[in-house]
Amino acid sequence: MLANRSLVEERSKLLFGQAHRLALMIAIARSSDGRVNPSDLSLALKLPQSSFQMPLKNLVDARLLMRESAGRRNYYQRQPSKIWDWILELEGQLNDEETRIASVSTIRSS
Repeated sequence: MLANRSLVEERSKLLFGQAHRLALMIAIARSSDGRVNPSDLSLALKLPQSSFQMPLKNLVDARLLMRESAGRRNYYQRQPSKIWDWILELEGQLNDEETRIASVSTIRSS
């Protein structure tokens, strides 16, 4: 489960200087076969493809993704790297943080 969107965006800005990069990397890390395409990412993240074109290019340039073409569609294949494990670990930490925040809010409103 993706942590609270605003929490993910806040942490993404701190880490990457860009609001949607962390959510994009979480979606890629979660992909069961490691293969994603911009259309599916756009639907899953509820963002226009233009918001993550440069981050995808940067991930290709960093050799964390490989770009593949299949007909008129582009796909990106996740490349082996411990960074994907770290991204999923960070997502877990954000989920834990969100749970703690919700618990404190519930206690205060009681």
